[in-house]
Amino acid sequence: MKCVHQTADRTTAQLLRGALESEGIAIVVQGEDLAGAAGELPVGASALYRVCIVDDEQLPRAARLTRGWLDDHAAALAAEPWVCAHCGERHDPQFRSCWRCGAEAE
Repeated sequence: MKCVHQTADRTTAQLLRGALESEGIAIVVQGEDLAGAAGELPVGASALYRVCIVDDEQLPRAARLTRGWLDDHAAALAAEPWVCAHCGERHDPQFRSCWRCGAEAE
């Protein structure tokens, strides 16, 4: 089992897992069992989540997809919020359609 990414952020690990699984790559996130102990860890300590592929032969493809996903994720977090032109609702940049009226971001 080869790991393609590690992070202290459980949400990032889960989102990456979903992205890779949607491409047909079987994934295991190691360290999830530590989430319950988060309140017990010393101050400054954090759980480390490792996103690992089940089939080592998929490593080149999984690594390429992981790099692309991480680049896209970082760009989305750095982008500016947008306001829906139809209803005026404010949205964070990672959302591409309005939750209120369904209009696509322009």
